[in-house]
Amino acid sequence: MVCFCDIPLTRISEHTQFYGQFGIGFKRDWAIKSGLNPVIYLAENSPLRKSLLQMAHSDVFIKRDLKLTYNDHYREILSQIKPLSGRMYDKANRLEVEKDFYLENEWRYVPELTEVNKCIPMEMYNDPLQNNKLNSKSYEQGLLKFSLSDINYIFVDNESSLVSLLSYVDELKSDEKDSELTIEILKSRLITFDSIQRDF
Repeated sequence: MVCFCDIPLTRISEHTQFYGQFGIGFKRDWAIKSGLNPVIYLAENSPLRKSLLQMAHSDVFIKRDLKLTYNDHYREILSQIKPLSGRMYDKANRLEVEKDFYLENEWRYVPELTEVNKCIPMEMYNDPLQNNKLNSKSYEQGLLKFSLSDINYIFVDNESSLVSLLSYVDELKSDEKDSELTIEILKSRLITFDSIQRDF
């Protein structure tokens, strides 16, 4: 699973202060084409949350013959849900803080896996041999792919990092048509966090 946030540059400072000053911004049409979806935020006392909890304890989820039909669809829904707020560890300040997740406008990529179950028993998870095998299959099937032309921005913390990144981008070889032009356009999309704070 990969998570993204859909927020304007004018609000990016509070996000980067918590998560870090490096990132990649993609075009929304790429996100939709790639199967990303905005998450559903659940308030603690909402009827939707109560309904989902009631479904989880329903007999339908206990019957073995219906397990694949209902449990997999239910887990698919759960993979796109997030609480409205919660506690998270803030690495910068080394303490746990209350976070308003709703402000992140999160979108998620949850891959469709036909050869691997999205949920596995704890015994398989704890078995390194089985776990590695399942991870390899998930990697083969569920990798989120993008091309250089799908990138809208690449954020770095400061000009020193920008110089290093420009040097790296110059060495890229693109599989895309008009690769030299694609790489030149990509270089124009590099931006520092310092300039975002100053200009937006």
